[in-house]
Amino acid sequence: MRILLVGNGNLKHRGERYYDQCAKLFNGFVRNGHNVFFLSDRDVARSATFLKIKKIGIKYCNKYFIDVCKNFKPELILFYHADMINPESIFEARRILPNVKIAQFNVDIIFNPHNIERISSKLDYVDATFITTAGTGLKKFSRPNKIVSFLPNIVDSSIEWPQCFKLENQENDMFWALRALKNFREDDRRISYPLYLQANGVKIDFHGMKGKPLLYDARYFETITKSKMGLNLSQVWTRGNYNKAAEEDLYLYSSDRISHYMGSGLLTFTTT
Repeated sequence: MRILLVGNGNLKHRGERYYDQCAKLFNGFVRNGHNVFFLSDRDVARSATFLKIKKIGIKYCNKYFIDVCKNFKPELILFYHADMINPESIFEARRILPNVKIAQFNVDIIFNPHNIERISSKLDYVDATFITTAGTGLKKFSRPNKIVSFLPNIVDSSIEWPQCFKLENQENDMFWALRALKNFREDDRRISYPLYLQANGVKIDFHGMKGKPLLYDARYFETITKSKMGLNLSQVWTRGNYNKAAEEDLYLYSSDRISHYMGSGLLTFTTT
């Protein structure tokens, strides 16, 4: 099958975020014998103008997308957080390719208004929507004759390469990597839990909080191998007002960090 995968290639990070789930999708399709063309929508848009005028970049990216559809003639188009592609271009792709199947995959929290809008913007134009949250919370994305389904975070053995279960004498008890440094309250469990463990004798190697920088690139998995266990704390609070999200919007959701830990064979502790 010819598959057009459209998502963020993170080229501006120069390999720093090479373990993004979009790369895992590409790898999985290829391993299963498919012919895959990868279009990094944000990088294409960014390349269109040295003046950094977003409107020009988006217009160029959508023309690029249509040209790829004409030239490559995909049988399946999968959007992975492809925010640069507008509904009009998806409609045009269907006109060019009347038999094409189109889906989107979203891995972010479904109680964030921005992400709800992002998912909803393509619901009427795709055949299926896959989200890393399950249960009744997905009803808000239901549309007649459209598929909305849970898809767990992806593990790829070529990316999650450590085999921590084979290691001994690690220098730390616990590993914890937070993804952002700003606008967190001290009672956010992603801050308070690690500090509680540290205060109670657990040797925890944390990153991205209390003045320690974020941890990305190859060092991320190298550092995982230095700990016996991993702490996985996902976002459950809305930004700004710190109201806990509805339980239906949290069912089976986890940061993709859980795939990094468990895919690396790390004993993982997570919250519900």
